[in-house]
Amino acid sequence: MSNGFEYDDVSHPSITAIIPNYNHEAFLAQRIESVLFQTIKDISILILDDASTDGSMEVASSYARQYPGRIQIIRNEVNTNSVFTQWSKGISRTDSDIIWICESDDYCELDFAERLVSAFRDPAVELAFGDITMVDEDGRELDSENAYVDAVLPGYFGTPLSAPATWWFANGFSMRNIIKNASGAMFRNNARTRTAVAEVTGFRVCGDWVFYSLVAGIGRINYVPGAVSYFRRHANATSIDYSKAVEDIRQLYDGYIKICLKRDIPFDCRMAFLDRCHEVFSERSTGLWEDKRLIQLQGRILAQGRDITNVAVLFPPQDGLAWRRSLDMVRALATQEHFVCALLPSDSTQIATKVKQSSGGLPVYHLGPIPGITRWPSAKLPDLDRIYVDEETARGPLGTLVRAVGEPELKLFGPAGLET
Repeated sequence: MSNGFEYDDVSHPSITAIIPNYNHEAFLAQRIESVLFQTIKDISILILDDASTDGSMEVASSYARQYPGRIQIIRNEVNTNSVFTQWSKGISRTDSDIIWICESDDYCELDFAERLVSAFRDPAVELAFGDITMVDEDGRELDSENAYVDAVLPGYFGTPLSAPATWWFANGFSMRNIIKNASGAMFRNNARTRTAVAEVTGFRVCGDWVFYSLVAGIGRINYVPGAVSYFRRHANATSIDYSKAVEDIRQLYDGYIKICLKRDIPFDCRMAFLDRCHEVFSERSTGLWEDKRLIQLQGRILAQGRDITNVAVLFPPQDGLAWRRSLDMVRALATQEHFVCALLPSDSTQIATKVKQSSGGLPVYHLGPIPGITRWPSAKLPDLDRIYVDEETARGPLGTLVRAVGEPELKLFGPAGLET
């Protein structure tokens, strides 16, 4: 697992498509083929069967025999009834750079991966998603999810959009889960990914939204129009169960509070989320909002502050003692309760890749232009609480540059560690 790759038009990072399946025999062949026959030909496929009782295993096994080098099957003897437990199992069994969760009843255009993976040429990008179109069980198109997203991010969709996760969650991503279907997204595989999926294994609803908020860290999230996936909706689709609405909305609220603990979410966005919940659920359940636990959770949603710090380490332009001290600092911060990124003054892609690999895959932002990548300062940096700078670097022009970025507190460190 390299957590980085060269920024050219030929190479691409290694990709594993994880296909969690339960009783989707009717759709599984289409799902597998929509990955096998991508324009990127070397995607590994991991099929996780959750003790299906239909003919799913026969379908999966037939493809595994045809493509033994590309397809692996893991079958549970007992059904877990947990989507995110299956995600966790799959993530723990791959060392690919990029992970693509491919729900077993969905499918996509054959250039989906090629279009979406191009976003990861930017070493700051941690999560990317494309256009999601809903279809029925027979594959008839119902609606594009872009209309759903446009309600909270009007005018943004249809053209490429790259922004730090801090921006996304200060806007539409804090009002709705704008990646309604995991099959329409890809994300990097690193230590934060494994921590994030462990946080959501107990969720039935909202777990994917919480996962995205964690896996993105303070890296960038990219929307890539034209990377089209199809989200199959069933009459008995897994979502909120209105027969036990209070229990499920409690979990939805608990998940949203987890997002609030990691993100600066404006008050009006929190209110928009609660208003949407009232709009959707009041029509389907009477007396719902008299539940005392729900009332308490609504209060927490409005008041909960962020408990994590957004920090960056500024690297000097060349290798040396200060560079190595910066690498030690970014590694140390990554083991604490922080969202961490690296700031590089150089436009060297080799240095970007080296930092990303050596830091365990942390987002890397550039303070200078790289061809084909959004340029700074026109591209907004993540909202930071603190920037760590080696004292040697701080005395030079880079120190002046970073002070001009804005409000983040500067913390100096040297051979003896942090200055007090």
